[in-house]
Amino acid sequence: MNKWIGIPLVVIGLVALGCALFFATQILMPASEALAQLTSSDPSLLALGYDQSTLQSLSQQLGSLLAIGWIWTLSSILAGAFCIYAGVQMLRKKK
Repeated sequence: MNKWIGIPLVVIGLVALGCALFFATQILMPASEALAQLTSSDPSLLALGYDQSTLQSLSQQLGSLLAIGWIWTLSSILAGAFCIYAGVQMLRKKK
């Protein structure tokens, strides 16, 4: 009976890997590139009513959110890989 628990583990692992890779490529990478461009931009190009301290504060907040996103993505990739590994080991187990 325990042998068949491996199939859902493999499926869950593949879903976790797919979602983490999608999140990284479609959300985190473009947001990181946008943040890099924002922090390297010329402060004289800011819209009226904004100052450089506001831009720096926003950049720090976005940077911390992106760091949390990257940590979540890496942990999801590791959890997915572990689920796949454990599922394959259960399927290979002889009874």
